[in-house]
Amino acid sequence: MALRYNPAKDYYDILGVHPSASEASIRKAYYQIALLHHPDKHTGSAKATAIFQGIQEAWEVLADEKLRSQYNAVRAQCILDLGPAPKPRPRHPTMGRASGPSQTGLDPEHPFERPAGSNVPSTSYYAPHPESATPPPSNITFSTYFNHDMSETPFLGELRGAARDARIEFETAVSRRAGIRNAVKQGFNSEPLLKEVEFMVGVMGPKLVAAEIERDKHQKWAWELKKARAVELKS
Repeated sequence: MALRYNPAKDYYDILGVHPSASEASIRKAYYQIALLHHPDKHTGSAKATAIFQGIQEAWEVLADEKLRSQYNAVRAQCILDLGPAPKPRPRHPTMGRASGPSQTGLDPEHPFERPAGSNVPSTSYYAPHPESATPPPSNITFSTYFNHDMSETPFLGELRGAARDARIEFETAVSRRAGIRNAVKQGFNSEPLLKEVEFMVGVMGPKLVAAEIERDKHQKWAWELKKARAVELKS
């Protein structure tokens, strides 16, 4: 027998209520949002009609105690099936690589060495940061990271992209530094250029660390909110 609800849709988010909301609160929210999106107020708008149909579907399920209970159970399992908790990633840009000089010319043992007379920050500036134990702020919710159909919102993808771009910029600068250092060793007058690149490595290093910390923090919060939503639906 076909389900009378779609567990891939977040009916609570559609109506703007918490999964533990009372029947009266759900009814009040439904009337308010249905009035706002009623097709009569948006004549000829296919988008408004689709939104209203989604509101009607959410109401029909959540207003029925038996259907709501079934939906909560299936929805909770669907949320848990979104995947395992994200694994912490190394904070250090080269952590986990083989020892010895890398192909980029970066020594994993001293990746942020401070050349004599340079204004590159010291290694301590790049110390690994521990995972944040703080819960997500009140303005960060399940819908920050996941759509009604449980696909990811663009937010996490943008953070991953920023971290990836920062790593590319950093490793490009490190590779360039290695080439200039070799030129200096061979007697070429590249000292001014080397100082410039050393400075860029010093700028891009903390930028990379900050981008990866931000990415990992939100991925951790997304996982915690996903688990919490599943628990709310099961309770």
